[in-house]
Amino acid sequence: MYLDVLFPGESVEDVKADVPWDLKVADTIHSFPVPYDEEIDFLRRFSPISSFPNQVGVHLMMENFMCKMAANNIR
Repeated sequence: MYLDVLFPGESVEDVKADVPWDLKVADTIHSFPVPYDEEIDFLRRFSPISSFPNQVGVHLMMENFMCKMAANNIR
């Protein structure tokens, strides 16, 4: 098992701190793709109580919002 993708707001050090073994890290780390509106809507319908209860979910939802704001030149 190795790390090659990070969620927004996370660092390699954050992940390594949560893994109880010497985690291998890829030479190139990619970013987890920002979810589209349709994906967020699906998750909310699929599991309305627990769609985004954690910090990672909130980060992904905020990244989606910021992308939409940037695309519409809204500050």
